[in-house]
Amino acid sequence: PVDSNNGTQIKQVNDQSSNENILDKEPKLKDLHRLFDSSAAHYSTIGTALDVEVDNLLHSPLSASDKLRTVFKRWIESNKEVTWRNALQVCEDYPDKRGVTVELLLGRKWLPVVRVKVLKVLQFLPFSSSLDPGYWQELGKRKLEEYQLREDPVPIRGSNGNYRNISTPFLSLDYTAFDVGYQPTGLDFPSLGLLRNMNTIASFNNIDKKELLDTCGRLILESIKNGNCLKNSSLLMSFLLFTYADLKKYRFNYWFGFPALSPSSPFTYRSISRLDTLFKDSDLQHLVSCYDHFQSEHKSVGFFLVNCS
Repeated sequence: PVDSNNGTQIKQVNDQSSNENILDKEPKLKDLHRLFDSSAAHYSTIGTALDVEVDNLLHSPLSASDKLRTVFKRWIESNKEVTWRNALQVCEDYPDKRGVTVELLLGRKWLPVVRVKVLKVLQFLPFSSSLDPGYWQELGKRKLEEYQLREDPVPIRGSNGNYRNISTPFLSLDYTAFDVGYQPTGLDFPSLGLLRNMNTIASFNNIDKKELLDTCGRLILESIKNGNCLKNSSLLMSFLLFTYADLKKYRFNYWFGFPALSPSSPFTYRSISRLDTLFKDSDLQHLVSCYDHFQSEHKSVGFFLVNCS
């Protein structure tokens, strides 16, 4: 029989002695990698449990999947009780740090498996960008009258939002982008950014984008550490915009950069639930009322926390 519980599959066999023999066999690298690849982000935890060196992998340019493969390769080469029994023991020792569906067909025998809570990796959607023609008109005017040959960063403002009819969040800029104090209306929220308008296409192509993204990312992290993001949540949505405007030929090149913090280990969650499955109708109405009141006192704030007591 097959039992399914929150994504964890259980298969049972009657031949206990055969199972014991399988558990004492040495696993192959490809089978280990196939079984644990969905939890590759936790290669460090898995390596620690298997007593292999992982410190030199922390800053390696390898992907998480390749790092996990390296961990299992080192374990096999160490000859330290390399058995399926010890591989499955990882699931029992670290059930809260890893989310895996432990299910493996070895030959024609199903290994007894461990029922574990499935933790999913929280993924984030990247921004899409939108530049209104009015933005380019205002940029051209400011380059001629104000910026001229300057290439130093200029503060600008964009608007972001989530809508049901749009699959990905987007950031838009129009002619008001140069008015940093302008507050968007409706369900749009402000994002503060930096503009660098280059004088030549060569300087536009050769600019060190990674260094500037790292600098912007450090500013976001600093706003979290010093608490400034609690006073101005738009600091969490910072962006970079590089442009080159050929005003003679009316050609415009641009590149958006959206810095994001990279945690040492990914954020995980167990499940996602709709609010109407967690709260009664009266509670939902109260939540909407509280949110409307919150927005009336805190204009254009895109983040809030609900404390259920």
